[in-house]
Amino acid sequence: MYVALHGHSRREVGPAASNTTRRRVRVGIARFTSEKRLLHGSGTHHWRDSRIGRGTATQTARPPDGGDGLVLCKLAYLLPRRDGTAMGQRSDAKQKMVQAAKQLIRERGYNATAFSDVLKLSGAPRGSVYFHFPGGKTELAIEAAAAHAHEQVETIDRAAEQADSAARLIEIYVELGRKGMVASDYTRGCGIAPLVNEGAAQESNEVAEASRQSFAEITDRLTYHFVAFGLERPPARTLANAVIAGIEGAMVTARAQRSPAPYDAVQTALTHYAAGLSPRNSGRQRG
Repeated sequence: MYVALHGHSRREVGPAASNTTRRRVRVGIARFTSEKRLLHGSGTHHWRDSRIGRGTATQTARPPDGGDGLVLCKLAYLLPRRDGTAMGQRSDAKQKMVQAAKQLIRERGYNATAFSDVLKLSGAPRGSVYFHFPGGKTELAIEAAAAHAHEQVETIDRAAEQADSAARLIEIYVELGRKGMVASDYTRGCGIAPLVNEGAAQESNEVAEASRQSFAEITDRLTYHFVAFGLERPPARTLANAVIAGIEGAMVTARAQRSPAPYDAVQTALTHYAAGLSPRNSGRQRG
């Protein structure tokens, strides 16, 4: 039997309770266990029967085997907010911090991005910093780089859906980068390069590997689509590397010049080069 206190009313929910209700109980207890707010007893986060107290009140929760335990719970983590979302959703708060870090690293660089800036932009509570990122700024930067790579892969996939050739894919992808740079008023850089350029990758093997892997994911995705458009794998890989190198350089020089001209130059040169490659067959290969 699940027991939850909502306001001043006591609500009992039996076996017919929705999975959402049951999940809130489990997630709430698991969260406090993870935060080391467990006062006594082991395995609390696996208990399916519990009493949830409001505010900072404590309630005794006994597991099915009859063992003793005490867990400090706040109902705010278990019941929905007025906007319909559950409080204490770790993935939501963490994701906001990762996205904020990615934005700040792209605009300011790695060294100039502080946790306080990330908290301010994301709106996350200060206590969530080392809860979500026990490895500190390094761990946050690694997650931000991965998020940047994921975003670029999605952009490449969308561009590929609109393209009918490798050259056209490059044209669309570079144009999207150009538009993003102009829209940001020439403040948006790369979410990965600062980790390498500013020494973080030299100081941490984990950051170095994350940087390498993030760039590799973007390059691999371009290669995949170029092959699907008929290119042999070796020239497809070479072209993908050239596209990434060209765009990375365009980001730097466009910001310095406050002009989209570098993107235009990269687009012209690479689409011309791609058009000159002999495809092994015509049309896009699906699979």
